[in-house]
Amino acid sequence: RATNERGLYTGIEVRPSREWSFNAYFDQWRFPWLRYQTDAPSKGHEFLGQVTWRPAKRFELYARYRFQQRERNSRNTVEGIDPLVDVDQTNYRFNATYQVSKSISLRTRVEAIDYDRSDAPKEHGFLIYQDLVHRPLRSSVELTLRVALFDTDTYDARVYAYESDLIGLFSIPPYYGRGMRMYGMVRMKLFRRVDLWLRYGTWLYNAQDRISSGLQEIAGDRRSDIKAQIRLRF
Repeated sequence: RATNERGLYTGIEVRPSREWSFNAYFDQWRFPWLRYQTDAPSKGHEFLGQVTWRPAKRFELYARYRFQQRERNSRNTVEGIDPLVDVDQTNYRFNATYQVSKSISLRTRVEAIDYDRSDAPKEHGFLIYQDLVHRPLRSSVELTLRVALFDTDTYDARVYAYESDLIGLFSIPPYYGRGMRMYGMVRMKLFRRVDLWLRYGTWLYNAQDRISSGLQEIAGDRRSDIKAQIRLRF
């Protein structure tokens, strides 16, 4: 049960044919008490609509529209009191998935975001990426690759995207700033009961000489990470 929240959620799914489907929901809520970044009772609502076209088993294309309005503390203080202002966020997404063969699939996504506070200029974000997944039926090696380009005005206009990761890890990093993101993950079946995962990812930012701050600050325009995991089955 949700605490400090009252609301109403309704959704619908329509399938006029085998190739087409439509999904939508509307969510409206109210918070009677204070919350993070909200020093007064607040309210908001969200709408999402998605149209999916699947002309064949190997190809799927969908377009999604999402609008959310919520209240946050104003950045302009008046006599020590932070009045609430409306924060509107609109996401536009186009996603295409193509099964090239039984072992190779491609995914292309384009997503844009508009972030609008009533007390600040409107901000924009953009993300485009290409995924390649190779899972041979008779091979002990699986491969996942991604190349992404992103450009956002600020962190508020960030775009989230799911990334494949090691077993037990759930990765949806925010893409913000301006630059390129690349990662690759390999799964190898070393023996009958032994599996190995290797993952390498890097962020490359444009016109930036420092990344993050504090103890996590990195001098330069690149941030990389390497992960490894071994699974033994008994």
